[in-house]
Amino acid sequence: MEKEEFERLRKKYEPIISNMIRSNSCFYRSNKMIKWRFGYDDNEAIIATYDRKNDLVSINLKSIVRADSENDLKTVEYFLLHEIRHLFQNELIVDYRNGKEGPICKEIIEKWIYESEHYIKVSDSEGNENPNYFLQDLEMDAYAFSYAVMKYKYGDLNLYVPPIYGDEFNNIVNDWITTFKVEGLSTDDSN
Repeated sequence: MEKEEFERLRKKYEPIISNMIRSNSCFYRSNKMIKWRFGYDDNEAIIATYDRKNDLVSINLKSIVRADSENDLKTVEYFLLHEIRHLFQNELIVDYRNGKEGPICKEIIEKWIYESEHYIKVSDSEGNENPNYFLQDLEMDAYAFSYAVMKYKYGDLNLYVPPIYGDEFNNIVNDWITTFKVEGLSTDDSN
């Protein structure tokens, strides 16, 4: 993609992404400002990523253009929420390492630390999907959180849920939705 085209599309989609981030802020469990940017990857399946080292969410502009052309920006929102959950997980890991207590029990945070230090990638060395990637607590937590937010906001949607997930995943999603209802969370759905 040429630089001029990237800039044109960045300006077009920046307000949409900013609104998604703002309208979902009540769900994040953090007051931390979300740092984000647009990136570009020819692989449209990579919608968003979180860079732990730089504490930065990157959104693939090519994926947004495709999703917009298919009237499917909710998939972008879903994966944006997923990556923002990774940001929250990292925030808790940093706090734990600095001796601060957080809202998640230390056993889970210690598991997240282990998984982040021994991270299993989504694809193996031959490019095949790796089911163990999805079984990491970091990933199941991020998928369950993002799916719960989307279901809470919009009802049932056709979003990607790793086929390996079963009752445990559904229970986590339902627990999140119950929590959101008890807390009376509401958003501005104008995205």
